[in-house]
Amino acid sequence: LSELAALQHGPILLARARVLAHREDPALPAYIERAARELEANFGALHYNALQSAVVFAESLLEYGAAEAAEAWAARAETILGRYPDAGILRGRTARLREALEQRQMTQPLTAAEQRVLNLLPTRLTANQMATRLFVTTNTVKTHMRHLYAKLDVTTRDAAVERSRELGLLRPSDER
Repeated sequence: LSELAALQHGPILLARARVLAHREDPALPAYIERAARELEANFGALHYNALQSAVVFAESLLEYGAAEAAEAWAARAETILGRYPDAGILRGRTARLREALEQRQMTQPLTAAEQRVLNLLPTRLTANQMATRLFVTTNTVKTHMRHLYAKLDVTTRDAAVERSRELGLLRPSDER
C-alpha cells in the first residue's frame, strides 16, 4: 500500500474490530491477529498508530468478553505508552482500559446460575417471569439477584446492569 492508502486503511481495520466486537462475532480474535500483522507491516514502529491499535484491540476484546486477550493488548499499549509520553487522548483511554480490566478482575466470579439471571436483568422480566424462563423458583432468582448485587457492589437492578456492562460481564446484545 502507498503511505496515503495505509493511513486510510488503518482506521478501517480498527473500526471493523469494534463492529465485530459489538456483534459478538466469533471471528474477532482471528481478525485482530490478521489486522495487527497488516498494521505492523504498514505502520511499523510508529508509536501513536501502534498505541491506538493496541488500545482499540484491547477495548474490542474486552467488549467481546475475551479478558485475557484484552489484557495482553492493554499491556502492549502500556509498554508503548511508557516509550511515547505524548500520546494525547490515548493516555486517558489506556488508563480507563486498565481500570476496566482491574475492576473485572476484582469482581468475584459469577456462578453459571448467576450469569443466567444477570443476562435476563436488562429484559425487565419480573423475578417470577425469570424463574419461569429458567425453570427455577422465584426465591432462587431473588437469591441470585442478591448475590449479584453484592458481587457488583450495587443496590438496584439498573445499577447492576450498568456495572455489568462496565465490567464486560454483560453486553448490549444480551438484552433479549
